[in-house]
Amino acid sequence: MNRKIIAIFALLIVAAGMSAVSAFDLGDIFGGGENQTATIGGVDFNIPAGYENDTQTVSSQFTKAFESAGYKVDAAGYAKGSTGVVIAVVDYSDFEISDEEIQQEFATGGNTTTINNITGASTIDDGAYVFSYAKDYKYVVISADSEQTVSEFLIA
Repeated sequence: MNRKIIAIFALLIVAAGMSAVSAFDLGDIFGGGENQTATIGGVDFNIPAGYENDTQTVSSQFTKAFESAGYKVDAAGYAKGSTGVVIAVVDYSDFEISDEEIQQEFATGGNTTTINNITGASTIDDGAYVFSYAKDYKYVVISADSEQTVSEFLIA
């Protein structure tokens, strides 16, 4: 696989982890009482009650890095009190890379993990729990404080 592609995906994982961990400075944010659904990069996610959209959590630096390499990237951040969550979706449908190749490449060094019937790779990066998976030419990275928090956002 192209080393440039690998480097770019690795950068996304690190940046997402750093963004989620830094969200603790945001203070308490109290949200509504109902779960909502958000579509990020064509992928649906559950947004648990109390989480608010947090544009400060997402760094545009890593999305710009992917976009300059020709990838379509959408990212969003959510916060609830001291818990920050970053979700990034990279669309690689314009490239000749299969979901299996992407997943195999990024499962290396991580643990194969299944959350809500979605199999991917998990790691701890700068204190954040990072779960990533590839499906339908989309590479999804979710960074949060724990596997439990990630599971609350995933829709199988």
